[in-house]
Amino acid sequence: MQLTLSTHGLPGRHHDGLFALAAERTQAALGRFAGRVRSVALRLSDENGPRGGVDRRCVAEVQLIDGQRLVAHELSADWGDAVGNAVGRAAGMLKRLAGRQRALARHERTS
Repeated sequence: MQLTLSTHGLPGRHHDGLFALAAERTQAALGRFAGRVRSVALRLSDENGPRGGVDRRCVAEVQLIDGQRLVAHELSADWGDAVGNAVGRAAGMLKRLAGRQRALARHERTS
């Protein structure tokens, strides 16, 4: 599973720390689906800049092996929460998708 991180409106000195945080949270949320996930692209932006507030946005785009794409968004006051919640939402989407595919395969076998 390849991870890419892009940031907008953040000083470059924060990139390494955010990448380590993002890699940890992504592995924790999506690690069990590693065989189905081709890549994860995280886009981080600080919408209000230095003014603070609930303005840290994370968009997680998960590209699956079969070509499907899942996108989850999160807005939070903390980078860790924004990343963790966005990849957590993507993991939930992937879990539901896998469940639907298993149910469809089961239905096709019994028909």
